[in-house]
Amino acid sequence: MAGGGSKDDLNLVPFIDLFSTLIVFLIMTAVWSQLETLSTNVDNVTSSDSAAANENPNARKETLTVTILKDRVEMGENVTQAGRVLTEKNYKIANLSGAIDAEKMQRVLDNWRGKYPEKKDVILNTENQIVYNQMIQTFDLLVGAGFPDVGVNTQ
Repeated sequence: MAGGGSKDDLNLVPFIDLFSTLIVFLIMTAVWSQLETLSTNVDNVTSSDSAAANENPNARKETLTVTILKDRVEMGENVTQAGRVLTEKNYKIANLSGAIDAEKMQRVLDNWRGKYPEKKDVILNTENQIVYNQMIQTFDLLVGAGFPDVGVNTQ
C-alpha cells in the first residue's frame, strides 16, 4: 500500500442526528403557531337568519350592515317582523381625508350594542376601489365592539 491513497469514509451519523433534532423541533413548534382568518362567508350569516325566520315567521329579525364606499361609510340598521319593516335607519359617515372616522363609527356601534345585546353578526360590504387597510380597520372596529361574526361582501 505504499504510495496508494487511503479511502476515508464520511461519517454521516452527526448529520443525521442534527436533522432529526431539527425535525423534532419544527414539529413541536408548528403545533403552537396559529393563523388568524377573516370570516368571509356571508351566506352562513344570512342562511342562519332565514332558518330562524322559517321556524317562527313572527320572529323579529335585525340586520346590521356596514358599507365602505370611496368617500364615506354607510351603516344600516334594519329590523323586520312578520315581513314588515319595523325600523330602518341609515347612518352616513364621511371619510376624513381618505381615512375612516373611527370615533363616529364607534358611537354607532355602541348604540347598536345597547339596542341589540344578543346580536353577534354584521355584514360588511365594500367597493372594489377602497383601500384594503380601510376594510381591515373597519373589521377590527366591528370585532372590538362585540360583533365577532363579520361577513365580508365585496362588490
